[in-house]
Amino acid sequence: MTKAKAVLLSAIIMGSMILGTGCSSPQARKNNSFSNIRGMDISSYISVQDGFDALNKEEKTKKYGFKDFEGKTIRDQDFFNFLAKQGMNWVRIRVWNDSYDKDGNGYGGGNCDLKKAVKIGKWATKAGMRVLIDFHYSDCWADPARQIAPKAWKKFKGDPDKTAAAVKKYTTDSVNKLLSEGVDVGMVSVGNETNNAIAGVSASGDWTSNVSKIYAAGCDAVHAVAKSHNRKILACVHFTDPQKGGHMTFADNLAKAKVDYDVFSTSWYPYWHGTAESITRELTQIAQKYDKKVMIAETSYANTLEDYDGYGNTVSKGNNDSGDGTVYPYTLDGQAKSFHSAVKAATKVHGRDGKTAGLGAFYWEGAWNGLMDVRSLSEADQTAALVKERRIWDKCGCGWASSHYISYDPAQSNGTAGGCVIENQSFFGPDGRALASIRAFSKDYDGSKTIK
Repeated sequence: MTKAKAVLLSAIIMGSMILGTGCSSPQARKNNSFSNIRGMDISSYISVQDGFDALNKEEKTKKYGFKDFEGKTIRDQDFFNFLAKQGMNWVRIRVWNDSYDKDGNGYGGGNCDLKKAVKIGKWATKAGMRVLIDFHYSDCWADPARQIAPKAWKKFKGDPDKTAAAVKKYTTDSVNKLLSEGVDVGMVSVGNETNNAIAGVSASGDWTSNVSKIYAAGCDAVHAVAKSHNRKILACVHFTDPQKGGHMTFADNLAKAKVDYDVFSTSWYPYWHGTAESITRELTQIAQKYDKKVMIAETSYANTLEDYDGYGNTVSKGNNDSGDGTVYPYTLDGQAKSFHSAVKAATKVHGRDGKTAGLGAFYWEGAWNGLMDVRSLSEADQTAALVKERRIWDKCGCGWASSHYISYDPAQSNGTAGGCVIENQSFFGPDGRALASIRAFSKDYDGSKTIK
Protein backbone atom coordinates (compact mmCIF):
# COMPACT_ATOMS: atom_id res chain seq x y z
CA MET A 1 0.00 0.00 0.00
CA THR A 2 1.40 3.44 -0.93
CA LYS A 3 1.55 6.45 1.35
CA ALA A 4 -0.96 8.24 -0.87
CA LYS A 5 -3.20 5.21 -0.67
CA ALA A 6 -2.29 5.36 2.31
CA VAL A 7 7.72 -6.42 3.75
CA LEU A 8 18.99 -25.26 7.98
CA LEU A 9 18.11 -28.03 10.15
CA SER A 10 17.10 -31.51 9.06
CA ALA A 11 13.53 -32.24 8.09
CA ILE A 12 13.00 -34.30 11.25
CA ILE A 13 14.26 -31.56 13.52
CA MET A 14 12.31 -29.01 11.52
CA GLY A 15 9.09 -30.90 11.95
CA SER A 16 9.54 -31.22 15.68
CA MET A 17 10.29 -27.52 16.00
CA ILE A 18 7.18 -26.55 14.09
CA LEU A 19 5.01 -28.89 16.15
CA GLY A 20 6.63 -27.61 19.29
CA THR A 21 5.68 -24.02 18.52
CA GLY A 22 1.97 -24.65 18.51
CA CYS A 23 0.97 -26.22 15.19
CA SER A 24 -0.20 -29.34 17.02
CA SER A 25 -2.66 -27.48 19.23
CA PRO A 26 -6.41 -27.91 18.60
CA GLN A 27 -6.67 -24.25 17.63
CA ALA A 28 -3.80 -24.63 15.15
CA ARG A 29 -5.30 -27.75 13.58
CA LYS A 30 -8.61 -25.93 13.28
CA ASN A 31 -7.01 -22.98 11.50
CA ASN A 32 -4.46 -24.96 9.49
CA SER A 33 -6.26 -24.48 6.19
CA PHE A 34 -5.97 -22.64 2.90
CA SER A 35 -9.70 -21.96 2.79
CA ASN A 36 -11.77 -19.16 4.32
CA ILE A 37 -8.72 -17.08 5.17
CA ARG A 38 -9.54 -14.26 7.57
CA GLY A 39 -6.07 -12.83 7.92
CA MET A 40 -4.32 -9.60 8.77
CA ASP A 41 -1.06 -7.97 7.82
CA ILE A 42 0.70 -7.31 11.12
CA SER A 43 4.13 -6.28 9.83
CA SER A 44 4.57 -3.08 11.86
CA TYR A 45 3.71 -4.65 15.23
CA ILE A 46 7.22 -4.74 16.71
CA SER A 47 8.06 -1.18 15.71
CA VAL A 48 4.74 0.13 17.05
CA GLN A 49 5.31 -1.72 20.32
CA ASP A 50 8.81 -0.25 20.47
CA GLY A 51 7.24 3.18 20.04
CA PHE A 52 4.82 2.57 22.89
CA ASP A 53 7.70 1.40 25.09
CA ALA A 54 9.70 4.52 24.26
CA LEU A 55 6.76 6.75 25.19
CA ASN A 56 6.14 4.89 28.44
CA LYS A 57 9.79 5.25 29.40
CA GLU A 58 9.93 8.93 28.50
CA GLU A 59 6.71 9.82 30.30
CA LYS A 60 7.27 7.39 33.19
CA THR A 61 3.93 5.71 32.63
CA LYS A 62 2.48 2.39 31.50
CA LYS A 63 -0.56 3.68 29.64
CA TYR A 64 0.71 3.23 26.08
CA GLY A 65 0.25 -0.16 24.46
CA PHE A 66 -2.25 -2.60 23.00
CA LYS A 67 -5.07 -3.73 25.26
CA ASP A 68 -7.89 -6.27 25.20
CA PHE A 69 -11.57 -5.37 25.44
CA GLU A 70 -11.31 -4.91 29.21
CA GLY A 71 -8.27 -2.64 29.00
CA LYS A 72 -5.67 -5.21 30.06
CA THR A 73 -2.33 -4.71 28.35
CA ILE A 74 -1.50 -7.43 25.82
CA ARG A 75 1.83 -7.73 24.07
CA ASP A 76 3.88 -10.21 22.09
CA GLN A 77 2.50 -13.75 22.58
CA ASP A 78 -0.54 -12.55 24.52
CA PHE A 79 -1.30 -10.07 21.74
CA PHE A 80 -1.21 -12.76 19.05
CA ASN A 81 -3.23 -15.14 21.22
CA PHE A 82 -5.84 -12.40 21.47
CA LEU A 83 -5.95 -12.00 17.68
CA ALA A 84 -6.39 -15.74 17.21
CA LYS A 85 -9.15 -15.81 19.81
CA GLN A 86 -11.12 -13.31 17.71
CA GLY A 87 -11.06 -15.77 14.80
CA MET A 88 -8.04 -14.53 12.87
CA ASN A 89 -6.46 -17.57 11.23
CA TRP A 90 -3.58 -16.16 9.15
CA VAL A 91 -1.11 -13.30 9.46
CA ARG A 92 0.74 -11.60 6.63
CA ILE A 93 4.27 -10.30 7.22
CA ARG A 94 6.18 -8.15 4.74
CA VAL A 95 9.91 -8.64 4.44
CA TRP A 96 12.39 -6.09 3.14
CA ASN A 97 15.91 -7.17 2.24
CA ASP A 98 17.85 -4.51 4.17
CA SER A 99 15.67 -1.80 5.69
CA TYR A 100 18.57 0.18 7.20
CA ASP A 101 21.15 2.65 5.92
CA LYS A 102 24.91 2.16 6.23
CA ASP A 103 24.83 3.60 9.76
CA GLY A 104 22.08 1.25 10.93
CA ASN A 105 19.25 3.78 10.80
CA GLY A 106 15.94 2.24 9.77
CA TYR A 107 13.83 3.52 6.90
CA GLY A 108 10.61 3.27 8.94
CA GLY A 109 7.35 1.67 7.91
CA GLY A 110 8.05 -1.00 10.51
CA ASN A 111 11.71 -1.59 9.57
CA CYS A 112 10.48 -4.93 8.28
CA ASP A 113 13.53 -7.17 8.11
CA LEU A 114 13.70 -10.96 8.25
CA LYS A 115 14.60 -10.92 11.94
CA LYS A 116 11.31 -9.21 12.78
CA ALA A 117 9.43 -11.57 10.48
CA VAL A 118 10.82 -14.54 12.42
CA LYS A 119 9.72 -13.08 15.77
CA ILE A 120 6.24 -12.19 14.54
CA GLY A 121 5.92 -15.49 12.72
CA LYS A 122 6.78 -17.49 15.84
CA TRP A 123 4.19 -15.65 17.92
CA ALA A 124 1.56 -16.17 15.24
CA THR A 125 2.42 -19.85 14.84
CA LYS A 126 2.25 -20.51 18.57
CA ALA A 127 -1.16 -18.82 18.61
CA GLY A 128 -2.35 -21.30 15.97
CA MET A 129 -2.29 -18.99 12.96
CA ARG A 130 -0.63 -19.66 9.63
CA VAL A 131 1.80 -17.24 8.00
CA LEU A 132 1.98 -15.54 4.61
CA ILE A 133 5.41 -14.05 3.92
CA ASP A 134 5.26 -11.04 1.62
CA PHE A 135 8.63 -10.48 -0.05
CA HIS A 136 8.90 -6.98 -1.51
CA TYR A 137 12.38 -7.64 -2.97
CA SER A 138 13.24 -4.09 -1.98
CA ASP A 139 14.71 -2.39 1.07
CA CYS A 140 11.48 -0.52 1.79
CA TRP A 141 8.07 0.06 0.23
CA ALA A 142 7.27 -1.63 -3.06
CA ASP A 143 4.09 -0.80 -5.00
CA PRO A 144 3.13 0.42 -8.49
CA ALA A 145 4.85 3.75 -7.87
CA ARG A 146 8.17 2.22 -6.80
CA GLN A 147 9.87 -1.13 -7.16
CA ILE A 148 13.41 -0.14 -6.23
CA ALA A 149 16.03 -2.86 -6.18
CA PRO A 150 17.62 -3.61 -2.81
CA LYS A 151 20.93 -1.82 -2.32
CA ALA A 152 22.81 -5.09 -2.71
CA TRP A 153 21.16 -5.72 -6.10
CA LYS A 154 21.52 -2.27 -7.64
CA LYS A 155 24.76 -3.45 -9.23
CA PHE A 156 22.62 -5.62 -11.53
CA LYS A 157 21.16 -2.45 -13.08
CA GLY A 158 17.83 -4.15 -13.69
CA ASP A 159 19.29 -7.16 -15.49
CA PRO A 160 16.54 -9.81 -15.32
CA ASP A 161 18.80 -12.87 -15.27
CA LYS A 162 21.14 -11.62 -12.56
CA THR A 163 18.21 -10.35 -10.50
CA ALA A 164 16.34 -13.64 -10.91
CA ALA A 165 19.32 -15.57 -9.57
CA ALA A 166 19.49 -13.25 -6.56
CA VAL A 167 15.74 -13.56 -5.96
CA LYS A 168 15.95 -17.35 -6.06
CA LYS A 169 18.77 -17.47 -3.50
CA TYR A 170 17.25 -14.82 -1.23
CA THR A 171 13.83 -16.50 -1.27
CA THR A 172 15.33 -19.93 -0.62
CA ASP A 173 17.52 -18.74 2.25
CA SER A 174 14.78 -16.64 3.86
CA VAL A 175 12.04 -19.27 3.77
CA ASN A 176 14.46 -21.91 5.04
CA LYS A 177 15.36 -19.60 7.92
CA LEU A 178 11.71 -19.03 8.82
CA LEU A 179 10.95 -22.74 8.74
CA SER A 180 14.03 -23.59 10.79
CA GLU A 181 12.76 -21.20 13.46
CA GLY A 182 9.42 -23.01 13.59
CA VAL A 183 7.33 -20.49 11.66
CA ASP A 184 4.33 -22.13 9.98
CA VAL A 185 4.82 -20.60 6.54
CA GLY A 186 1.86 -21.61 4.38
CA MET A 187 2.15 -19.08 1.60
CA VAL A 188 4.81 -16.80 0.10
CA SER A 189 4.13 -13.73 -2.02
CA VAL A 190 6.70 -13.25 -4.78
CA GLY A 191 6.58 -9.47 -4.85
CA ASN A 192 4.12 -6.84 -3.68
CA GLU A 193 1.77 -4.92 -6.00
CA THR A 194 4.08 -5.59 -8.93
CA ASN A 195 1.99 -4.13 -11.77
CA ASN A 196 4.87 -2.32 -13.44
CA ALA A 197 8.10 -3.82 -12.10
CA ILE A 198 9.63 -6.08 -9.49
CA ALA A 199 13.01 -5.99 -7.72
CA GLY A 200 14.18 -3.12 -9.90
CA VAL A 201 13.34 -4.95 -13.14
CA SER A 202 10.80 -3.09 -15.29
CA ALA A 203 7.89 -4.81 -17.00
CA SER A 204 7.61 -4.48 -20.76
CA GLY A 205 6.05 -6.34 -23.65
CA ASP A 206 4.62 -9.70 -22.69
CA TRP A 207 7.04 -9.97 -19.74
CA THR A 208 8.81 -13.10 -21.04
CA SER A 209 12.18 -11.36 -21.34
CA ASN A 210 11.98 -9.41 -18.07
CA VAL A 211 9.74 -9.65 -15.00
CA SER A 212 8.42 -13.15 -15.64
CA LYS A 213 11.95 -14.40 -14.99
CA ILE A 214 11.73 -12.89 -11.51
CA TYR A 215 8.32 -14.40 -10.79
CA ALA A 216 9.50 -17.81 -12.01
CA ALA A 217 12.65 -17.69 -9.88
CA GLY A 218 10.72 -16.76 -6.75
CA CYS A 219 7.91 -19.28 -7.26
CA ASP A 220 10.32 -22.09 -8.12
CA ALA A 221 12.30 -21.32 -4.97
CA VAL A 222 9.15 -21.49 -2.83
CA HIS A 223 8.15 -24.85 -4.28
CA ALA A 224 11.66 -26.28 -3.96
CA VAL A 225 11.90 -25.30 -0.30
CA ALA A 226 8.44 -26.72 0.36
CA LYS A 227 9.41 -30.01 -1.27
CA SER A 228 12.63 -30.23 0.72
CA HIS A 229 10.62 -29.86 3.94
CA ASN A 230 7.83 -32.18 2.80
CA ARG A 231 5.17 -29.53 3.24
CA LYS A 232 2.78 -27.48 1.15
CA ILE A 233 3.62 -23.81 0.64
CA LEU A 234 1.67 -21.84 -1.94
CA ALA A 235 3.48 -19.38 -4.21
CA CYS A 236 1.50 -16.19 -4.70
CA VAL A 237 1.71 -13.24 -7.11
CA HIS A 238 0.24 -9.90 -6.08
CA PHE A 239 -1.08 -6.99 -8.14
CA THR A 240 -3.29 -3.97 -7.53
CA ASP A 241 -5.56 -1.42 -9.25
CA PRO A 242 -8.09 -4.05 -10.38
CA GLN A 243 -10.46 -1.27 -11.44
CA LYS A 244 -8.17 -0.58 -14.41
CA GLY A 245 -8.97 -3.97 -15.91
CA GLY A 246 -5.39 -5.16 -16.37
CA HIS A 247 -5.43 -8.27 -14.21
CA MET A 248 -6.30 -10.67 -17.02
CA THR A 249 -3.38 -9.31 -19.06
CA PHE A 250 -1.09 -9.99 -16.10
CA ALA A 251 -2.42 -13.54 -15.84
CA ASP A 252 -2.04 -14.02 -19.60
CA ASN A 253 1.59 -12.88 -19.45
CA LEU A 254 2.37 -15.23 -16.56
CA ALA A 255 0.80 -18.12 -18.45
CA LYS A 256 2.73 -17.36 -21.63
CA ALA A 257 5.99 -17.46 -19.66
CA LYS A 258 4.86 -20.65 -17.88
CA VAL A 259 5.36 -19.16 -14.42
CA ASP A 260 4.41 -21.88 -11.92
CA TYR A 261 2.43 -19.99 -9.28
CA ASP A 262 -0.51 -21.13 -7.16
CA VAL A 263 -2.39 -17.99 -6.12
CA PHE A 264 -3.28 -14.82 -8.04
CA SER A 265 -3.95 -12.05 -5.52
CA THR A 266 -4.99 -8.43 -5.67
CA SER A 267 -5.30 -5.46 -3.36
CA TRP A 268 -8.84 -4.19 -2.94
CA TYR A 269 -9.31 -0.89 -1.16
CA PRO A 270 -12.96 0.19 -1.49
CA TYR A 271 -11.92 3.85 -1.81
CA TRP A 272 -10.14 3.25 -5.11
CA HIS A 273 -10.72 -0.23 -6.48
CA GLY A 274 -14.40 -0.56 -7.29
CA THR A 275 -17.12 -2.68 -5.76
CA ALA A 276 -16.87 -6.04 -4.06
CA GLU A 277 -18.95 -7.49 -6.89
CA SER A 278 -16.45 -6.26 -9.49
CA ILE A 279 -13.59 -7.94 -7.62
CA THR A 280 -15.47 -11.22 -7.57
CA ARG A 281 -16.01 -11.01 -11.34
CA GLU A 282 -12.36 -10.13 -12.03
CA LEU A 283 -10.97 -12.94 -9.89
CA THR A 284 -13.50 -15.46 -11.20
CA GLN A 285 -12.33 -14.90 -14.78
CA ILE A 286 -8.72 -15.61 -13.81
CA ALA A 287 -9.56 -18.59 -11.60
CA GLN A 288 -11.60 -20.24 -14.34
CA LYS A 289 -9.34 -19.46 -17.29
CA TYR A 290 -6.12 -20.57 -15.62
CA ASP A 291 -7.31 -22.91 -12.86
CA LYS A 292 -5.67 -20.80 -10.14
CA LYS A 293 -6.55 -20.02 -6.56
CA VAL A 294 -7.27 -16.33 -5.95
CA MET A 295 -7.54 -14.02 -2.96
CA ILE A 296 -7.55 -10.44 -1.74
CA ALA A 297 -4.09 -9.77 -0.33
CA GLU A 298 -4.87 -6.32 1.07
CA THR A 299 -7.98 -4.45 2.11
CA SER A 300 -8.93 -2.01 4.87
CA TYR A 301 -11.62 0.45 5.89
CA ALA A 302 -11.79 3.45 8.20
CA ASN A 303 -13.87 3.30 11.37
CA THR A 304 -13.76 7.09 11.67
CA LEU A 305 -12.57 10.01 9.56
CA GLU A 306 -10.83 11.58 12.56
CA ASP A 307 -7.07 11.79 12.95
CA TYR A 308 -5.69 11.43 16.44
CA ASP A 309 -1.90 11.42 16.25
CA GLY A 310 -1.52 14.81 14.54
CA TYR A 311 -0.18 13.38 11.28
CA GLY A 312 -2.65 13.33 8.39
CA ASN A 313 -4.31 10.09 7.34
CA THR A 314 -4.74 8.38 3.99
CA VAL A 315 -8.50 8.45 4.47
CA SER A 316 -10.02 11.55 6.05
CA LYS A 317 -12.90 13.92 5.45
CA GLY A 318 -12.70 15.06 1.84
CA ASN A 319 -9.66 12.88 1.15
CA ASN A 320 -10.17 9.38 -0.29
CA ASP A 321 -13.43 9.08 1.62
CA SER A 322 -15.58 8.12 -1.35
CA GLY A 323 -15.55 5.51 -4.09
CA ASP A 324 -17.67 2.80 -5.64
CA GLY A 325 -16.76 0.36 -2.90
CA THR A 326 -17.44 2.66 0.06
CA VAL A 327 -20.94 1.40 0.69
CA TYR A 328 -20.62 1.36 4.48
CA PRO A 329 -20.41 4.23 6.97
CA TYR A 330 -17.09 5.07 8.60
CA THR A 331 -17.97 3.43 11.87
CA LEU A 332 -16.97 0.28 13.73
CA ASP A 333 -19.88 -1.49 12.09
CA GLY A 334 -18.85 -0.22 8.67
CA GLN A 335 -15.27 -1.37 9.19
CA ALA A 336 -16.43 -4.85 10.19
CA LYS A 337 -18.92 -5.15 7.34
CA SER A 338 -16.36 -3.97 4.77
CA PHE A 339 -13.85 -6.63 5.81
CA HIS A 340 -16.56 -9.26 5.80
CA SER A 341 -17.52 -8.17 2.28
CA ALA A 342 -13.89 -8.63 1.17
CA VAL A 343 -13.73 -12.17 2.53
CA LYS A 344 -17.09 -12.94 0.94
CA ALA A 345 -16.08 -11.39 -2.40
CA ALA A 346 -13.06 -13.68 -2.57
CA THR A 347 -14.64 -16.88 -1.28
CA LYS A 348 -17.55 -16.55 -3.73
CA VAL A 349 -15.11 -17.25 -6.57
CA HIS A 350 -15.45 -20.72 -8.06
CA GLY A 351 -13.14 -22.46 -10.48
CA ARG A 352 -13.93 -24.39 -13.64
CA ASP A 353 -14.71 -27.49 -11.58
CA GLY A 354 -17.34 -25.61 -9.58
CA LYS A 355 -15.29 -25.79 -6.40
CA THR A 356 -14.31 -22.73 -4.37
CA ALA A 357 -11.20 -21.08 -5.79
CA GLY A 358 -11.22 -17.99 -3.58
CA LEU A 359 -9.10 -18.41 -0.46
CA GLY A 360 -10.24 -15.34 1.48
CA ALA A 361 -8.78 -11.95 2.38
CA PHE A 362 -6.13 -10.20 4.45
CA TYR A 363 -6.81 -6.91 6.22
CA TRP A 364 -3.88 -4.55 5.81
CA GLU A 365 -2.07 -3.43 8.99
CA GLY A 366 -5.06 -3.55 11.32
CA ALA A 367 -2.86 -2.85 14.35
CA TRP A 368 -0.77 0.02 13.01
CA ASN A 369 -1.71 2.55 15.64
CA GLY A 370 -0.59 6.10 16.13
CA LEU A 371 1.37 6.82 19.27
CA MET A 372 -0.42 9.68 21.01
CA ASP A 373 -3.95 11.05 20.96
CA VAL A 374 -3.41 14.80 20.59
CA ARG A 375 -7.00 15.82 19.84
CA SER A 376 -7.74 17.36 23.23
CA LEU A 377 -4.44 19.23 23.51
CA SER A 378 -3.92 22.93 22.98
CA GLU A 379 -2.26 24.01 19.75
CA ALA A 380 1.04 24.54 21.54
CA ASP A 381 0.85 21.15 23.25
CA GLN A 382 -0.07 19.47 19.97
CA THR A 383 3.05 20.95 18.39
CA ALA A 384 5.19 19.69 21.28
CA ALA A 385 3.57 16.25 21.08
CA LEU A 386 4.26 16.05 17.36
CA VAL A 387 7.93 16.82 17.98
CA LYS A 388 8.04 13.97 20.50
CA GLU A 389 6.22 11.60 18.17
CA ARG A 390 8.47 12.49 15.24
CA ARG A 391 11.53 11.65 17.31
CA ILE A 392 10.09 8.23 18.18
CA TRP A 393 8.89 7.55 14.62
CA ASP A 394 12.45 8.14 13.53
CA LYS A 395 14.03 6.01 16.25
CA CYS A 396 11.60 3.07 16.26
CA GLY A 397 10.43 3.05 12.65
CA CYS A 398 6.76 3.09 13.62
CA GLY A 399 5.75 5.85 11.18
CA TRP A 400 5.27 5.39 7.45
CA ALA A 401 8.86 6.53 6.81
CA SER A 402 11.82 7.83 8.79
CA SER A 403 14.03 10.78 7.95
CA HIS A 404 16.60 8.26 6.69
CA TYR A 405 14.33 6.89 3.97
CA ILE A 406 15.37 9.73 1.66
CA SER A 407 18.81 8.18 1.20
CA TYR A 408 17.18 5.13 -0.38
CA ASP A 409 14.16 6.62 -2.15
CA PRO A 410 14.53 10.41 -2.54
CA ALA A 411 11.55 10.59 -4.89
CA GLN A 412 9.17 9.47 -2.13
CA SER A 413 10.63 11.21 0.92
CA ASN A 414 11.22 14.80 1.98
CA GLY A 415 13.74 13.81 4.63
CA THR A 416 11.46 14.21 7.64
CA ALA A 417 9.95 11.45 9.75
CA GLY A 418 6.35 10.66 8.86
CA GLY A 419 3.81 9.23 11.27
CA CYS A 420 1.04 6.69 11.05
CA VAL A 421 -1.38 7.39 8.21
CA ILE A 422 -3.92 4.63 8.92
CA GLU A 423 -4.60 4.64 12.66
CA ASN A 424 -8.28 5.28 11.86
CA GLN A 425 -8.32 1.91 10.06
CA SER A 426 -6.90 -0.04 13.02
CA PHE A 427 -8.86 -2.52 15.11
CA PHE A 428 -7.41 -0.87 18.22
CA GLY A 429 -8.52 2.55 19.39
CA PRO A 430 -6.58 5.71 20.30
CA ASP A 431 -6.02 4.32 23.81
CA GLY A 432 -4.81 1.00 22.39
CA ARG A 433 -7.92 -0.88 23.47
CA ALA A 434 -9.40 -3.48 21.11
CA LEU A 435 -12.42 -2.26 19.17
CA ALA A 436 -15.56 -4.32 18.73
CA SER A 437 -15.04 -4.36 14.95
CA ILE A 438 -12.22 -6.89 15.35
CA ARG A 439 -14.95 -9.48 15.88
CA ALA A 440 -15.38 -9.43 12.09
CA PHE A 441 -12.61 -12.06 12.00
CA SER A 442 -14.87 -14.60 13.69
CA LYS A 443 -16.02 -17.44 11.44
CA ASP A 444 -19.49 -16.86 12.88
CA TYR A 445 -19.66 -13.18 11.91
CA ASP A 446 -21.98 -12.71 8.94
CA GLY A 447 -22.56 -8.96 9.00
CA SER A 448 -26.18 -9.26 10.10
CA LYS A 449 -25.66 -7.80 13.56
CA THR A 450 -24.67 -4.20 14.17
CA ILE A 451 -21.30 -3.73 15.86
CA LYS A 452 -20.93 -0.70 18.10
